[in-house]
Amino acid sequence: MIVDDEIGSVSDAFGLTAFPFWVAIDSTGTVVFRNAGALPIDGFESLVQSLAAT
Repeated sequence: MIVDDEIGSVSDAFGLTAFPFWVAIDSTGTVVFRNAGALPIDGFESLVQSLAAT
């Protein structure tokens, strides 16, 4: 989890366009998932399962 500062430095660095914004990064630093807005529980569970499989 990353908490942004008051001027949105992290949001700008990652090109985020909404809040909340989900980003998953693998062990090589590659963005493997991006989602703007709410993520339903089944979507979150699917994301966690797919990340655990890598």
